[in-house]
Amino acid sequence: GVGLVAMVATPIIAVIVAVTLIGIPLALLMFLVWGLAMYFSKILFSHYLGRTLFARAGRQPHFALSLLVGLLIVLTVTSVPLIGGIVGFLLTITGLGMLAIFLWGRFRGPRFGEERFGEDRGGEDLEARYP
Repeated sequence: GVGLVAMVATPIIAVIVAVTLIGIPLALLMFLVWGLAMYFSKILFSHYLGRTLFARAGRQPHFALSLLVGLLIVLTVTSVPLIGGIVGFLLTITGLGMLAIFLWGRFRGPRFGEERFGEDRGGEDLEARYP
């Protein structure tokens, strides 16, 4: 849901912002960021897929190895005729949603009663709490 909304709403908002003379540079920046997010969304999903596969096998691989395995799987599946385009579109939406949720949580800051990972809690052992 979030990825599809980000995919559709961002260009619409950019066009609305571009109506004003001052908003044209902001709209161009929004289109640039939107295009980059669309491009990197499959890569983000590929890394997540590779990391998940290694985690299920009980291994902790290097970042590049999990990305390589995930990319090989994604490229293989999206190269299949007839279903490759549909799967690629769904992976793009999923990766865009992952990116949007990550950025939303990263930039909104902690809410009342929440804590960030690694925050000092008055001498409490964080490594014991977050293994």
